[in-house]
Amino acid sequence: MAKRTNSIQLKGKLDIDWTLGELIVTESVKDGDFKYSLNKLLEEFNGKNITLSIKEEDSIAIINEFNVSSETDAEQEEDLFKED
Repeated sequence: MAKRTNSIQLKGKLDIDWTLGELIVTESVKDGDFKYSLNKLLEEFNGKNITLSIKEEDSIAIINEFNVSSETDAEQEEDLFKED
């Protein structure tokens, strides 16, 4: 049986205004910032069976293999997990 998939993909900053009930995604690209109403986009799927996935991308620290240090292994491991 053939299937049709209706999907929306946004990548940007999610801002939620609980007092107004608004969900806004701001996408920053070389041409500028573009705002999308997640509320309006979700209306297309109201009452339908959906799959919802949200993913956050975050930078992680890299290990410098050539870094010679007098720190103990425990101190080096602790430094790996510090936030900048």
